[in-house]
Amino acid sequence: QEEWEEAVVEDEEYCELRRLICDPDSSSSLPHESLRQYLEVRNELSIQGEKILRRGKVVPPRKLRVRLIKLVHEGHLGRSLTKRRLRQFYW
Repeated sequence: QEEWEEAVVEDEEYCELRRLICDPDSSSSLPHESLRQYLEVRNELSIQGEKILRRGKVVPPRKLRVRLIKLVHEGHLGRSLTKRRLRQFYW
């Protein structure tokens, strides 16, 4: 939990995306080009506590994404099964 909170605070894009979800009118002035991809799925996004959800699945801060992929892949599931397992719970 603490690691998650730290990652959220350090991730400017994540904080900006949370602001965009809370205030949809702010989308006209996006400082991060990478957030534009989320505009297309904005109606699928919600906030629960500190977490951003897409269709009920957690969207992790960028800093934690690589770690999550490594943790799931440690089971030597292969690329496609690793992606499938991650998509059960995460973006």
